[in-house]
Amino acid sequence: MDATHFYVGLAVANLVVLAGWAFAIKQNEAALRRERRVDAFTKVYDILIRVGIDSGIPAKRQSDGTLDDYSRDFEWAIAIVHLYGTRKEVEIANKLVIKLTDERFYSGDALVNALRDDVRNEMGMVALEAKPHYLKQTIIDGHTKYDAKA
Repeated sequence: MDATHFYVGLAVANLVVLAGWAFAIKQNEAALRRERRVDAFTKVYDILIRVGIDSGIPAKRQSDGTLDDYSRDFEWAIAIVHLYGTRKEVEIANKLVIKLTDERFYSGDALVNALRDDVRNEMGMVALEAKPHYLKQTIIDGHTKYDAKA
């Protein structure tokens, strides 16, 4: 084998290694973006469910005088949907905000369902066909009624 064949083989091997390295970097970046998006949407989902369980009121006073305030979290959740959401999810979030500001009434069901389906899809799970039913537990200790944080 002469030197030319050796250097051509070495160049081809290096190109294959570099191409594999570039491909791995791109895959890693995509996985990191997907992980960040799923993590953010999981938190958004939790906030929207919590506000929904509390009758759509992002802040309310408990019987013991403490204030459960989700208003900043709710605002953050909408902003995150605008940042990471698909076109459909952003449109649903915009409709929710417009209804909330214009009519002071809204249903977050469409957004919650879209986020749930999106997160399940990103994790390789099938979408749910049944409408989920959420649970709110209330703890009564004989003196004061406390709503459990679910």
